[in-house]
Amino acid sequence: QAPADIRKRLEAELGAMQAPLVSLCSDLGRQQSQNPPGDTSGMADTCQNALDGIDGVTVERIVSEQPKVNLVARLKGGRGGGRLGVNGHLDTGPAADPGKGTVPPLGGVGRDGRLYG
Repeated sequence: QAPADIRKRLEAELGAMQAPLVSLCSDLGRQQSQNPPGDTSGMADTCQNALDGIDGVTVERIVSEQPKVNLVARLKGGRGGGRLGVNGHLDTGPAADPGKGTVPPLGGVGRDGRLYG
């Protein structure tokens, strides 16, 4: 396929995913996961709910120390070759002073084409 055709196909696929992706990001933006204290259970629940039901994905919940929860998600592949590993974290730093902003720091608020949280 020509690069322009691939780009159009990618744009169409991403456009179809926009609403659920924005909804997920809004849900994540509302989760209390500030460290300290490092309670990532709500964030882990939200991520696990988003991954559950996706064909070929398994999710393992790991709790080494309450309330710090981690997830390991695996996507079953059907071909040989290289693999991609993605590593991230579920906690955040302390939220800004709610009185100093125009939106709540953990609001997951969408405004003017941007998402805050």
